[in-house]
Amino acid sequence: MKINQKLFFYSLLLFCFLLNSPVFANAPSSLSGKKITITVPSKDYDMEWYVLEDGTKAWLHELEDGEWELDLLTWSKTSSNQGTIQLGVPSDYIGVQMTFYSSSAGSFTYNLHESDNGGPVQIVDSGSGTFTSTDFDISEIPFDNYFEDQFSDQQISQAIWPLGTAYGITIGLNNNSLQLTGTLNDSGDDYDQRWYAFSASSILSTANDWKVSGSSFAKIDVQNDFLNYQAATGVELRNSKTTGLEFEISIGLSSRGIMSEIYVGDFGTYDSQYHSIGIGSGVVEEGSFRVVNDSSNKILTTQYLSGSEWQSLYELHWDTGVLNDKINNSEIQLNNWTSFSSEYVLPVMDFSIPHTNANWNGENIEVIPLEEGELGFTSFSVTEETSEPIPEYAPASLAGKIYQGSLNDTYQFVDESKAIFYHQESSFQNSEISNVTYTWSASGKSGTLTTSLDETTTLSFSSTSEGTFQWQENGGSSTNGSFTLTDASSGYAPLSLEGDSMIVGTKTYIFKENGIVTIRSTTGSVDSTYGFVKSENNEIVFTTPTDVNGVTSTLYKMIFSSTGAGSLYEGGSGSFKYFIDGSNQPSSKGWMWFDQYPWVYSEIEEGWLYFHPTGSKIMAYSSKDQIWREME
Repeated sequence: MKINQKLFFYSLLLFCFLLNSPVFANAPSSLSGKKITITVPSKDYDMEWYVLEDGTKAWLHELEDGEWELDLLTWSKTSSNQGTIQLGVPSDYIGVQMTFYSSSAGSFTYNLHESDNGGPVQIVDSGSGTFTSTDFDISEIPFDNYFEDQFSDQQISQAIWPLGTAYGITIGLNNNSLQLTGTLNDSGDDYDQRWYAFSASSILSTANDWKVSGSSFAKIDVQNDFLNYQAATGVELRNSKTTGLEFEISIGLSSRGIMSEIYVGDFGTYDSQYHSIGIGSGVVEEGSFRVVNDSSNKILTTQYLSGSEWQSLYELHWDTGVLNDKINNSEIQLNNWTSFSSEYVLPVMDFSIPHTNANWNGENIEVIPLEEGELGFTSFSVTEETSEPIPEYAPASLAGKIYQGSLNDTYQFVDESKAIFYHQESSFQNSEISNVTYTWSASGKSGTLTTSLDETTTLSFSSTSEGTFQWQENGGSSTNGSFTLTDASSGYAPLSLEGDSMIVGTKTYIFKENGIVTIRSTTGSVDSTYGFVKSENNEIVFTTPTDVNGVTSTLYKMIFSSTGAGSLYEGGSGSFKYFIDGSNQPSSKGWMWFDQYPWVYSEIEEGWLYFHPTGSKIMAYSSKDQIWREME
């Protein structure tokens, strides 16, 4: 489609503005706030012109192809029932003479003025028509109209698309699709209407993020080397501030496969520009396509769906006019560019009516009639895209988390400044558990962990639960690896041993405050320090005594199968029982008497029990089953 051709007809209709007119057919002094509906019988054009409140601009809506255009407007009242309009820029404008028969209707004549490559402005077309005038509400102009159309409801689609017949081509719905049928009968010698684009009822802005998507089909029975057709999803952009610069960019099906193209219209002394890129060399009958606007980076991207992935063909930087070819990894600087910042955009279906060009010389053009099911769309949507913020994968706090790195390091973060560090050596008994302090700072996808071990670890998150790290000690060389970060409250293993008790074989451990544990066995009772870390959801590691100052320690790794039981994995074998808050331990019952403190004799046990008072409880060790019980 040649964009400027449409402009001229738009302009012409806009001149018909008749508003605010007094009675007795007087021409209005201003056209502000008026909607003029115009008919040009000789051109078979119906137009709607919405004059804005300042009276110097108007939105032109062409009903035949649905296009909207914002243009400059000058209105002069020349008599009680007449006035003139000039619409457009000095090198390309329409002059309209309006005659009002009443306050709401009249007739007009127009002259279209154009300059060819900077030459003198000449009249290139003239005509006449009629108009009507009414007030309008600004909501009638479809700014930011987002929609999804599956072409299953005539009423919905009629409000979005210019359904109907023009130039012998009918746009209609059939079998849940929008289809083009009929035979093109454009009277122009060059068959300009072979390139036939029409717009959705939506006006977008480059200042917003949005996505124009369409699924099209092209199932043309006639196939030969000279066949040309297209069914593409695209947008038209127009610069309304300083120049007549405008362009179309689209992607879709063509007779040569999938193709993306950009056409920059000629304006002033500048010639038009055209670029295209394609993939495939055979017939592709259907596909899904989209044009995505990234307002922050000022980029339009054309994409096609390949399997489940979207692949890009063109990236247009609409602020600078740099066009990136994503297939050949090259770029083109479009000529005489002006920024399209905060300009308006029209979503379009871009068609080339099937035709053949013998020898590609433009002669002996044969237009192919379109039957049902040959050319059209099965869906089309214009959706608002919310800019994705930088993912906040790195948590603001590590408290309550367990970190595991590929260097066999584990941190259990107790609170905002305290953590338990565990490093497992190849010889388990040489492993380390220690209490440390730390600081943590996070931003977006990364964070920095600094500990009292003089170690700094930079974490780069690929999700909320994993990523990669770079570790450095005392400013020395660095090491890289991967990590996971999990919630410490998950699983059966406890977060802390304090206040709880555990029976392992012939020993009972009673965990107290300040890292002290009482260990009871057949040989007596001792207090010791201990170290502890929850290393996984169902795993703990603890050591007695605490590994400090070269003291020989014994480490145990335990796997919980429930909150009250499990088995030893390292440092010992067998099972264990765990008692939260020291409760629910097995008890000794029956008569017993003291012979020599701290031993007692149980008639039920028929043996001596080791006795130890703790708080309000009396604990007894059974030599029969080798466990500690609370006496009742």
